[in-house]
Amino acid sequence: MAVWRPKKILFIGTHSALLKVLSKENETEVISSINFIGSLTMSFVPDLIVAETLNAEEIITIRKTDKLAFVPILISSEKITEEEWRSAIPFLNVILCS
Repeated sequence: MAVWRPKKILFIGTHSALLKVLSKENETEVISSINFIGSLTMSFVPDLIVAETLNAEEIITIRKTDKLAFVPILISSEKITEEEWRSAIPFLNVILCS
């Protein structure tokens, strides 16, 4: 039987609704911009990345970071635009949730 352990979750931006729920039983970090992701991975390697919006360039930036190459990305937004949908299609482990 698997033992439950808290997950490490990285939030990009301020996704307060999910942050409030997921931070109760998990270890979380919040960065305001994708620009801070490189320095953060020195001390925190997440099991999941959560963002309200990411474009293809930002997903590529995440995937080019060795420690984040296969970390699932959850894009959770009230409304997902066609551009966001199309930019996520080519990538593995990207989950769109509306």
